[in-house]
Amino acid sequence: MVVLDVKLVSYETFMTIPTSMYKTVGVNLKRLRGRQSFWTALNFWVGFTNLNAIILAEFIFLYKTFGQFSSFLEVTAIAPCLGFCIMSDFKISAILSNIASIENVQQTLNTIFPRTATAQQRCFAGYTAVTFTISADILMCCIVTQLAMNFDMISREVRKFEPSGTEGDLEFLRRLIRKHQVLLRVSEELNSIFSPSILFNFLASSLIICLVGFQATAGVAPLDFFKYLLFLLASLLQILLICYFGNMLIDSSSDIANGAYEHNWIVADEKYKKLLLFLIMRGQRASALKVVTFDDVSLRSFMKVCSISYQFFALLRTVYSK
Repeated sequence: MVVLDVKLVSYETFMTIPTSMYKTVGVNLKRLRGRQSFWTALNFWVGFTNLNAIILAEFIFLYKTFGQFSSFLEVTAIAPCLGFCIMSDFKISAILSNIASIENVQQTLNTIFPRTATAQQRCFAGYTAVTFTISADILMCCIVTQLAMNFDMISREVRKFEPSGTEGDLEFLRRLIRKHQVLLRVSEELNSIFSPSILFNFLASSLIICLVGFQATAGVAPLDFFKYLLFLLASLLQILLICYFGNMLIDSSSDIANGAYEHNWIVADEKYKKLLLFLIMRGQRASALKVVTFDDVSLRSFMKVCSISYQFFALLRTVYSK
């Protein structure tokens, strides 16, 4: 195999985008539990306080003016902005409430991060997709990309392995199983951190997509139509991004069972075959981003969100037409 002369990428470089994005709002991913600088802490608390003040002000405005709007369109124009602010507040709260878990996940991924030219040449195709997709969920996407990258490495290693009937075969398989167990534990931690925010994201985005779509089709001015169209596309892209990376995690983790079955295990001894069977059985239960009511997050979830949004949209159109 020819290995290109590529520059090695460190774990810190891989995580540059989410680290830089969070730094702009006063969150240091490299030192979540450590003492923050005065200006970093001030940046965060000013922004966080301002965000919640806006949310409170919008709630007060809706309460005091309820029933006084000149049209139903005014209500549906305010609601998406309020929903977007609440969703942002919920996401940053989910990060701050899981500081220890996020640090554990980062330490584990840093430990198993590929550091040779050959391994990085094989694995970093997905990194380009991440760097071009900037969103509030980029931290989760980077973690999922690394999990999928490591799952793919395991499936490739076991698929090309040729057993020789020696003790070295068992040691090779035990090493892969230990790494697989580490990745499964990180997947569980990932779900404990992001599952609540993903659920809220799906519910809020369903409502936002419905309301923005309603505004865009309610005969508004061309400039407002263009504005709502961009808002609608951004909301759809955000959900598609989460579902795409969720689908990537399912595909990469389930491929381990296929790789284990497809390699030349027939010539191995009985101990190796029994140990391989455990890897195949566990690999058949794919790791996934799990959300209550949406099952495993995948591209099918995106279709479900779109379906729910359209049902609400049709209901609004019916009410407005009457």
